[in-house]
Amino acid sequence: MSDAFDAIGGIADLFWTVSTNNKISDLNREVDRLKQTACSSANSDPLQNQIDELRAANGELRLYVSTLLRVLQDKGIVTRDDLLKLVEQLDAEDGCRDQSYEGDLLP
Repeated sequence: MSDAFDAIGGIADLFWTVSTNNKISDLNREVDRLKQTACSSANSDPLQNQIDELRAANGELRLYVSTLLRVLQDKGIVTRDDLLKLVEQLDAEDGCRDQSYEGDLLP
Protein backbone atom coordinates (compact mmCIF):
# COMPACT_ATOMS: atom_id res chain seq x y z
CA MET A 1 0.00 0.00 0.00
CA SER A 2 2.90 2.31 0.78
CA ASP A 3 4.23 1.81 -2.75
CA ALA A 4 0.90 2.98 -4.16
CA PHE A 5 1.00 6.11 -1.99
CA ASP A 6 4.61 6.72 -2.99
CA ALA A 7 3.63 6.44 -6.65
CA ILE A 8 0.67 8.79 -6.15
CA GLY A 9 2.91 11.22 -4.26
CA GLY A 10 5.50 11.03 -7.02
CA ILE A 11 2.88 11.70 -9.65
CA ALA A 12 1.47 14.61 -7.61
CA ASP A 13 4.98 16.06 -7.30
CA LEU A 14 5.45 15.62 -11.03
CA PHE A 15 2.19 17.43 -11.79
CA TRP A 16 3.23 20.32 -9.50
CA THR A 17 6.61 20.48 -11.23
CA VAL A 18 4.99 20.34 -14.65
CA SER A 19 2.54 23.07 -13.67
CA THR A 20 5.35 25.29 -12.43
CA ASN A 21 7.42 24.58 -15.53
CA ASN A 22 4.40 25.39 -17.70
CA LYS A 23 4.03 28.77 -16.01
CA ILE A 24 7.73 29.50 -16.45
CA SER A 25 7.57 28.38 -20.08
CA ASP A 26 4.51 30.55 -20.69
CA LEU A 27 6.34 33.56 -19.27
CA ASN A 28 9.44 32.78 -21.34
CA ARG A 29 7.30 32.49 -24.48
CA GLU A 30 5.63 35.79 -23.68
CA VAL A 31 9.04 37.46 -23.22
CA ASP A 32 10.21 35.94 -26.51
CA ARG A 33 7.04 37.10 -28.22
CA LEU A 34 7.48 40.63 -26.90
CA LYS A 35 11.11 40.65 -28.04
CA GLN A 36 10.08 39.48 -31.50
CA THR A 37 7.38 42.11 -31.67
CA ALA A 38 9.81 44.84 -30.67
CA CYS A 39 12.42 43.69 -33.20
CA SER A 40 10.16 42.66 -36.05
CA SER A 41 10.13 44.57 -39.27
CA ALA A 42 7.33 45.21 -41.73
CA ASN A 43 8.44 42.08 -43.59
CA SER A 44 7.79 39.69 -40.68
CA ASP A 45 5.55 36.73 -41.36
CA PRO A 46 2.87 36.35 -38.64
CA LEU A 47 1.89 32.93 -39.98
CA GLN A 48 5.46 31.66 -39.59
CA ASN A 49 5.54 33.03 -36.05
CA GLN A 50 2.35 31.12 -35.22
CA ILE A 51 3.81 27.95 -36.75
CA ASP A 52 6.99 28.38 -34.67
CA GLU A 53 4.93 28.89 -31.50
CA LEU A 54 2.86 25.77 -32.27
CA ARG A 55 6.02 23.75 -32.86
CA ALA A 56 7.45 24.92 -29.54
CA ALA A 57 4.20 24.14 -27.71
CA ASN A 58 4.01 20.71 -29.35
CA GLY A 59 7.59 19.95 -28.32
CA GLU A 60 6.84 20.97 -24.76
CA LEU A 61 3.70 18.81 -24.64
CA ARG A 62 5.65 15.85 -26.03
CA LEU A 63 8.23 16.34 -23.27
CA TYR A 64 5.63 16.33 -20.49
CA VAL A 65 3.67 13.39 -21.89
CA SER A 66 6.89 11.42 -22.32
CA THR A 67 7.86 12.25 -18.75
CA LEU A 68 4.49 11.08 -17.40
CA LEU A 69 4.64 7.87 -19.40
CA ARG A 70 8.20 7.19 -18.27
CA VAL A 71 7.24 7.68 -14.60
CA LEU A 72 4.27 5.33 -14.94
CA GLN A 73 6.46 2.73 -16.61
CA ASP A 74 9.40 3.11 -14.20
CA LYS A 75 7.09 2.81 -11.18
CA GLY A 76 5.68 -0.41 -12.63
CA ILE A 77 2.19 1.07 -12.83
CA VAL A 78 1.81 0.27 -16.52
CA THR A 79 3.88 -1.49 -19.17
CA ARG A 80 4.82 -0.21 -22.60
CA ASP A 81 2.60 -2.87 -24.21
CA ASP A 82 -0.36 -1.78 -22.05
CA LEU A 83 0.18 1.83 -23.15
CA LEU A 84 0.42 0.90 -26.82
CA LYS A 85 -2.79 -1.16 -26.61
CA LEU A 86 -4.59 1.74 -24.94
CA VAL A 87 -3.35 4.17 -27.61
CA GLU A 88 -4.74 1.89 -30.32
CA GLN A 89 -8.04 1.55 -28.46
CA LEU A 90 -8.44 5.30 -27.94
CA ASP A 91 -7.43 6.09 -31.52
CA ALA A 92 -10.20 3.81 -32.81
CA GLU A 93 -12.92 5.16 -30.49
CA ASP A 94 -13.99 7.89 -32.91
CA GLY A 95 -14.25 5.40 -35.77
CA CYS A 96 -11.09 6.55 -37.53
CA ARG A 97 -7.55 5.36 -36.85
CA ASP A 98 -5.71 8.59 -37.57
CA GLN A 99 -3.20 9.01 -34.73
CA SER A 100 -5.53 11.59 -33.21
CA TYR A 101 -7.97 11.67 -30.31
CA GLU A 102 -10.87 14.08 -29.99
CA GLY A 103 -12.71 12.27 -27.18
CA ASP A 104 -13.10 13.09 -23.51
CA LEU A 105 -9.89 13.11 -21.50
CA LEU A 106 -11.45 10.99 -18.77
CA PRO A 107 -14.17 8.37 -19.28
